[in-house]
Amino acid sequence: LVEGLFGVSPDLINQRLTIRPGWPSDWPFAFMETPDLKIQFKRDGLVDNYRIDSHFSKALSLKLLAKARLESVKSVRLNGQETVWKLVENAIEFPELEIITPSGSNFELEIVWDGNSLERFSTKSFYAKGETLSIELKSSHITKVFDPQLILKSVKAGKSLQAELQGELGGRTAFVKLQQG
Repeated sequence: LVEGLFGVSPDLINQRLTIRPGWPSDWPFAFMETPDLKIQFKRDGLVDNYRIDSHFSKALSLKLLAKARLESVKSVRLNGQETVWKLVENAIEFPELEIITPSGSNFELEIVWDGNSLERFSTKSFYAKGETLSIELKSSHITKVFDPQLILKSVKAGKSLQAELQGELGGRTAFVKLQQG
């Protein structure tokens, strides 16, 4: 629960507390309290609020990795003040924001989202060797195709992906990086 659903990963040697929430994206609130940590999450419209109170013996830097809900971020505030954030370059499935704070014990983070919903697409569960993989996109475009198992042949990518499937039989994986907004 602590590590899986709330994504809590303390690194006391390096004085950092990483939190990567894993709860479903449609949850409007979440709460967890242990002797060392209290996490409160509340969603109100376009605003996600995180309240994190650390009871560890030392002040820690917080690294929050939050899944993007919409295509852009209007603002991010730490304890009422605008703060720096960045997108996680190699996030899988959903874009992720990374917010790293100075050391402290109490953190109030507010993320205000903006823009449209993130585009989702699906593929079939199984494909045959030689079959064409086809993905049509409406509001995003492909910026990169990463094919570590060399399963894609004759790749055409942009607002869609067309590729012939090749390689060994069995479960295989390829990745596409999308940009939207």
